[in-house]
Amino acid sequence: MTFLDTAGRPASAVLFDCDGLLADTEPLWGMAMGAVLRAHGRQTDDVDQLTLELTGASINRTVERLTEVSGLPDSSRDAIEHSLLLAYAEIVAERGVPAMPGAVALVRRAAAALPVAVVSNSPRDVVLPVLEHLALTDSVSVVVGAHRTCPPKPRPDPYLVACRLLDVAADRCVAFEDSVTGARAAVAAGLAVTVVPPPDSATASYPAACRIVGSLAEVVAPCPGVVPHGGL
Repeated sequence: MTFLDTAGRPASAVLFDCDGLLADTEPLWGMAMGAVLRAHGRQTDDVDQLTLELTGASINRTVERLTEVSGLPDSSRDAIEHSLLLAYAEIVAERGVPAMPGAVALVRRAAAALPVAVVSNSPRDVVLPVLEHLALTDSVSVVVGAHRTCPPKPRPDPYLVACRLLDVAADRCVAFEDSVTGARAAVAAGLAVTVVPPPDSATASYPAACRIVGSLAEVVAPCPGVVPHGGL
């Protein structure tokens, strides 16, 4: 399998988002948000919609919305963030993390040929246990968690930081994303981008430069981003 950059050259590295792309963590984040709201005596009927709304969002944005929904003062944000991350960590430890279709195979194939990074808006210490559950730790050279370390997606900074840590030029790299927020960040950083949108999402919202596929298992056709040699 050969990965190609935006100019059709062999890529220097492959970068992946985590939540919703490699691992089916969005429902787990929804459970964590529901736990936080219940702890503050709030109804959780709108958690599914809130989870969809916040797909790909930074932790700061998620905490901001939870503060709004809960009706708590802004001074509660640090406590809400702590509760959210703690609840999520407990859910991951208890339930494990399902891999998304094709994710593990694609990461391992990429890592057999090129450096691989995982680039997330979640904190790095939240991403690492997910990679451990997926048995992908040894396949990933760099993990960037944007929370409190650099401006989050949709800014290009998380991808640029990852490329710098890999010692590769961003325009020689390939990214895989699932959210509009993440896709915009990767395109802005200059990477070739393939997107796996969540079900029922509006594909027109993604940057025109993105290739859109139904799952990572469908990454089989020649395109800017990847040229396969054999199936997954």
